[in-house]
Amino acid sequence: MKLLLASFLFVAVAVPAIPAAADTPAPLSTFQDCEHCPTMIVVPPGSFVQGVASKKEIAIARQGNELRGSVKVTIGYTYAIGQYELTVAEFGAFVDDTRYDVSGPCLLRLPDSGPHKGKYVGDILDNPDNMPEYGVLWVKQADFRTPGNPAADDQPATCISRTDIEAYLAWLGKKTGRAYRFPSNAEWEYAARAGTSTVWFWGDDPGKACDYANFADRKSYYSASMAAPCADKIKSDTTAPVGSYKPNPWGLYDTAGNALELVADCLHNTYDGAPTDGSPFMTDDNTSPAPAGGKECSAEGGSFFGRGFQYDGVVNTLASFAGTFASRDDRSNFVGVRVAVTLDGPAWDRD
Repeated sequence: MKLLLASFLFVAVAVPAIPAAADTPAPLSTFQDCEHCPTMIVVPPGSFVQGVASKKEIAIARQGNELRGSVKVTIGYTYAIGQYELTVAEFGAFVDDTRYDVSGPCLLRLPDSGPHKGKYVGDILDNPDNMPEYGVLWVKQADFRTPGNPAADDQPATCISRTDIEAYLAWLGKKTGRAYRFPSNAEWEYAARAGTSTVWFWGDDPGKACDYANFADRKSYYSASMAAPCADKIKSDTTAPVGSYKPNPWGLYDTAGNALELVADCLHNTYDGAPTDGSPFMTDDNTSPAPAGGKECSAEGGSFFGRGFQYDGVVNTLASFAGTFASRDDRSNFVGVRVAVTLDGPAWDRD
């Protein structure tokens, strides 16, 4: 059964004036707008080929369901993207400040083996998509601090919905004076590729993936097909603390594996008609029915249990998983977010 991410509408956040171009930090430098704000990396303008372009990438995409084709994208503005996935501590600062309620049903992927096999906190929700024999369960109440099991402050915030994230972004915007938002698929991939043209940002060898990604490896606690013939040094049966693995050449961590990261785009099967300016691909051409009143969402980067860690490996990973997300308020313990913000130039989120 195909897993469809929640429907959504992009919500613009009204915030004070954005700093002038003269205040734009240097390319690839980092900044943090407040004590508990995400650490951001400045991404310079540039062009790249989005999607699967090389023969090696095409061969890998055919093994799974990675988005077909490619498109040349030119990003003519400066933006910043999270150096790490949004953490429990960072999201917790928002919850503690606003008393925002993030509890509710959450879809869990539990270890198939190891010391925590089948273990979780919460009561099972009556849901036809429950598959306990495969470690797939909906629980009635879970949140980002206990997404099935207790999470540390430095782990990615999961069991948060698109609605929850939008509320966080609105709070962050008011706090900082910047229009923080979801990155587009193109912005996410441009930053993840970090100027490389190899299959992955570390090169063409999947055997080196374990230095850079938390995923279903040779010694994984999960029964998904092995993504690479190696075993990472951090034995984890859930998300690892952000920054546990090596970064890409631009200093971003965990753009492969760990938690899937929601982006602003709709879910698509091909790049036919995709924007070439860095903006989100909002026309839904997926063959499955979109949830009423909205579109199916896209996410990037792979997950801790998944076999896919391609740039568009979300389709690969999710197509091999069970469950149905029918609304923008659905949550899971393997989906989080990496935030973005425009710094300078005529970007898609500025009229």
